[in-house]
Amino acid sequence: PPGRAVEAEVVLELPYPPSENHYRAHLRGHMVVITAAGKAYRKAVRAVAVESGFVPDSTGATPRTLRGPISVRVDLYPADNRRRDVDNPLKALLDSLTFAGVWGDDSQIVRLLVEKKRRVDGNPFCVVAIREHHELP
Repeated sequence: PPGRAVEAEVVLELPYPPSENHYRAHLRGHMVVITAAGKAYRKAVRAVAVESGFVPDSTGATPRTLRGPISVRVDLYPADNRRRDVDNPLKALLDSLTFAGVWGDDSQIVRLLVEKKRRVDGNPFCVVAIREHHELP
């Protein structure tokens, strides 16, 4: 199989994402809306992306939005050791990174690695590492 070359990695430490059930609500069975908790999470992710310098604030600076295929590694640090599905927070997390302008669309992700870590102090967060993904000939 071909090897892969990667560019510099962008690492963001973000609040722990809400579950899909807390991120979106279904109204009348047809319409799906982002909840207040979901909107607050999107805003928090955008603030971290802006603070990191990867996504500009509203000053008109050119964004560094990733446009091609990307590899993403997510380390989840939950508040406690309760059983939880590792994939449950991913939709809110990936959609919020799209909303923040880190990448154009989460369909650009060609490789996704997720690891659930143990957390002991009750302060949940996640670390997201993003790289451009290039196949070598």
